[in-house]
Amino acid sequence: MQFSKNNSLALKGLAICMMMFHHLFLAQERFEGFDVNFAPFTPKQVINVAAMFKICVSLFVFVTGYGLFLSYNNLAKKGADRREIGKWCLVRLIKTMSGFWYIYIICFVVTMLTNDMPFDKYYLGNEVVKGTMYVLFDFLGLGHLLGTPTLCGTWWYMGVAIIYILLIPFLFHIKKKTGWFSLLILVILLPRMLNQGYMGGRNALTFMPILILGMTSADYEIFERLGAKLQNIGKLKATLFCWLVAVLGILVSYMLWANFQREEIWGINCNLVPLVFIFLVKYCLISLKSINSFLIFMGKHSMTIFLTHAFLRVTYLNEWIYSRGHFITIYIALFATSLVLAIVLDALKNVVGVDKVVDKICGKITQKTADVGGN
Repeated sequence: MQFSKNNSLALKGLAICMMMFHHLFLAQERFEGFDVNFAPFTPKQVINVAAMFKICVSLFVFVTGYGLFLSYNNLAKKGADRREIGKWCLVRLIKTMSGFWYIYIICFVVTMLTNDMPFDKYYLGNEVVKGTMYVLFDFLGLGHLLGTPTLCGTWWYMGVAIIYILLIPFLFHIKKKTGWFSLLILVILLPRMLNQGYMGGRNALTFMPILILGMTSADYEIFERLGAKLQNIGKLKATLFCWLVAVLGILVSYMLWANFQREEIWGINCNLVPLVFIFLVKYCLISLKSINSFLIFMGKHSMTIFLTHAFLRVTYLNEWIYSRGHFITIYIALFATSLVLAIVLDALKNVVGVDKVVDKICGKITQKTADVGGN
């Protein structure tokens, strides 16, 4: 029972559903001035759940670590040299960033036509050259890393994704000398050794342990090993055991997020609690075919939803979304509009042939790498 591509998509699907809830109800200020009904829960309980759903970032990072390890490991088995490693990084960056560039161009044009947002963000109070550099930095996904203006605050993750792609070869070869356990301990202790503590929810170092855990799971075939053990105890017992572990794990996770400040146990909340939800998707929800299929479908559109839903929540549909009354209908409003927009944009992307162009470019890069390796 390896962690398949569909498992990765399902996990991304769960993560994006969590992300929208997280952004809607993370703090009371986000729905201040609206009459929101939280029955049968208290506002504090819903806010705590929204805070816990910050682990959506960790789920994306885990998938990134798992998938990039498998890709790079295949390259390493061929005895890749520095040039080939550089080509691998370039291909991964292009494939990761191409979807962002597509959405960035659309968002830039739409927001410029509707409310002059790009002008206000990049050029207002700045010289033309400086504003244009801000546009370039944001387009390259570097806005948050460089501390320059960005059209959308949630795009900070693109800079982190770039860092992780470039780090994979280094982490892989460090692991060859130290082992995963030592590397994991190092990335856990590093912020403390630097006397930094919790570095915030937008810092690449905050999520480094879960990245390493993703790579470790791929290398040691953790899912295959655990799946084999579960098969040995029988289907019924395995199902009951998995659901028991998942439910208890979720309850404990909620209590940790609800009763501790993020700064106190951020390492546990951001890097260990997500493992409960990974376990839930892999060993519980996979047997519920309709739910699993739904999560896979959401996973296919997760990147577009991630890149665009904030414009709906904050800029264009803020009042309409938060005036839906009950917190569930508010969530459904953002969920439905974000999904419809993503389906339309992804369909347009296919019509334009963005992925075909990207595959062609990456194919040429890979072919050149093969040619160099063969000479």
